Amino acid sequence: GIYNALKNKGGSVRFLIPSRLAYGINGTGSGSVENPNRINGNQCLDYWVRIVDDQRQYDELAIQKFAARNSITLSEYTRSESGLYYKITGLDTGTLVKNPSSFNMVYAIKNANNVTVNESTSGVTLQYEDLIRGVQDGLTKSRTGQEVSLLIPSHLGYGYASQTATNGAVTIPSFSSVKFDYTIKSVTNY
Repeated sequence: GIYNALKNKGGSVRFLIPSRLAYGINGTGSGSVENPNRINGNQCLDYWVRIVDDQRQYDELAIQKFAARNSITLSEYTRSESGLYYKITGLDTGTLVKNPSSFNMVYAIKNANNVTVNESTSGVTLQYEDLIRGVQDGLTKSRTGQEVSLLIPSHLGYGYASQTATNGAVTIPSFSSVKFDYTIKSVTNY
């Protein structure tokens, strides 16, 4: 039955998994019971699996739902042809970021649950070519001193490669959109 339901686009299946077949009495994740990154012990899992044949369309829907859940006004963002949403605030008098370059930035990356999964509040020096394509696209539109907010679809983000924390917990699942906020402190264009 599962095979037949999932072999065609648009198919979906709901899985109700008892705790003894999931994470048992110990649960999984880190933090307290209030932490959204934790599944407590003796909790059943309720999963919906849907077959998607257009990842970009799915990403667009995921970004719209993320924005609605987190009171983000998408009309304040510009959407590029690639599906990247960006909002730039501040004066456009700073140095424009080009490829190749290195720069110092403060940033925060949030997953689809609006949980900060990586950040630098004091500034870190990075190379343009070491970043995901969505951030690269956003960087070329920004200047030093500007605050930039990006809503990055999965095909411009991490795509198939899920991201994990040092403890092995998945922080950004495969095919997941992310929010990347940053301010460029300084830039060296080569």
